[in-house]
Amino acid sequence: MSCDNNNVNISEKDARIDWRTLSKQENDSAYSPSQWSRVLKPQDAVANFIQVINNKSDAARAAIKNCEFDVPYGESEREKVEILKPENPAEDAPVVVFFHGGVWQLLSKEEHSLAAPPLVKHGAIMVSVGYSLAPQASLSTIVGQCEKAVAFVAKRFPKSSAFYTSGHSAGGHLAAMMVSVDWTKYQLPANLIKGSCPFCGIFDVRPFVNTYMNDALKLTLDEAWELSPINLIQKACKYSPDTKMYVVYGDHDSPAYRQMSTDYSKMLIKAGMSCQSRQVTDADHFEVMQDLSDENNEGTQMLLEMMSLKTK
Repeated sequence: MSCDNNNVNISEKDARIDWRTLSKQENDSAYSPSQWSRVLKPQDAVANFIQVINNKSDAARAAIKNCEFDVPYGESEREKVEILKPENPAEDAPVVVFFHGGVWQLLSKEEHSLAAPPLVKHGAIMVSVGYSLAPQASLSTIVGQCEKAVAFVAKRFPKSSAFYTSGHSAGGHLAAMMVSVDWTKYQLPANLIKGSCPFCGIFDVRPFVNTYMNDALKLTLDEAWELSPINLIQKACKYSPDTKMYVVYGDHDSPAYRQMSTDYSKMLIKAGMSCQSRQVTDADHFEVMQDLSDENNEGTQMLLEMMSLKTK
């Protein structure tokens, strides 16, 4: 196992946030990204985000000619993936499995195709994963579906040189969760995931139990802890000891989200895993995702760097 301590950029300027001491209303504010939008009023932030990522994803699908839509990996309606490939992909092309956000209860795979063009340009394949949403599905079920999706993709591209996970917000949580999976139970290599790049990820689910977002999730504290990446670091070390972790967040994300990213990074490093904690400048929670369509964007560059693809 290796460790890139010199590349970690962790800010200590923010006071510690302890969700245990906050009221439900205070937790609602601390963990709701719309309350921390850099340029928009909270009531406008989510609607604007959805419009932007829809428009950019429509443009991405129009530009990438080699796409497969609604490929099923399971039996339920939302257990489908979208595969976006170079026109003539190499047999061993690297694959990025991307999980959408939406607090596990909103959005879909379709709105997140916008991240594909820079990856496809450099020869990679991006797979955007759909999964069931709360309250129709529990978070445990969602995590299990995402495991199944990764296994499906790995078997779909058996000659790929490397598989990576990424995602935004709740999708960052799912990307990180995949690092703690024993892939041999799917008859796959133990070291399947070569790298993971969660953007603005949720690494401790417990604070969300005391928020309005739990109305749909219906999590107990014990369940939230069992499904928190920060609680699964020993499993990550056991099953993915050589995985490169890039934990990325916006400098204008909420202090609570930034704290989760820096805490998770520190814990990975302490455990001996290779981890870089990176901050995207002049970006809030939503801008980090919507700007992944731009090859020159800092977040995109970090994703390409993790994959050892050409960067500026």
